[in-house]
Amino acid sequence: MSDPDSVPTTAPASETSQYLTFALKDVTYALPVEAVKEIRGYTDVTPVPGAADYVLGVMNLRGQVIPVMDLRARFGIETKARDRFTVIVLIQLATRVVGAVVDAVADVLDIASDAIGPVPELGETIDQSYLAGMATIDDDVVLTLCVDAIVGSEGLADAASAA
Repeated sequence: MSDPDSVPTTAPASETSQYLTFALKDVTYALPVEAVKEIRGYTDVTPVPGAADYVLGVMNLRGQVIPVMDLRARFGIETKARDRFTVIVLIQLATRVVGAVVDAVADVLDIASDAIGPVPELGETIDQSYLAGMATIDDDVVLTLCVDAIVGSEGLADAASAA
């Protein structure tokens, strides 16, 4: 017979969330799936004079003008020519939608919350504001992104209002 006062000795399962993973150069990044509105093949955008250097321009998405940024430029990674794998990930934050150009989309992964660790100190010259954490998946490090820091930028707001 089991003791009704016994307490289970196993730890509760950690909570998992789904993340869309994508590549920039040779690094894997991840966005929470709930922030992803859709993924579209790359199409040219309309440039906006005076926009921030990482803002490629704007696109028309079913009658809505959406600012589009190059995440390589946003993160200070050298840009590269677009190819057949290049896509625009449409990111939604509250009522705002922003397009982010990435090299390629990889997978949707379930990542346990306890598998995501803090961002280590990388030095003062590296802008870490875009990083929410780092997860180890198999033997790879996946950088989880802070959607608020990416989308909540003045340069993107300026591009959308100028169009």
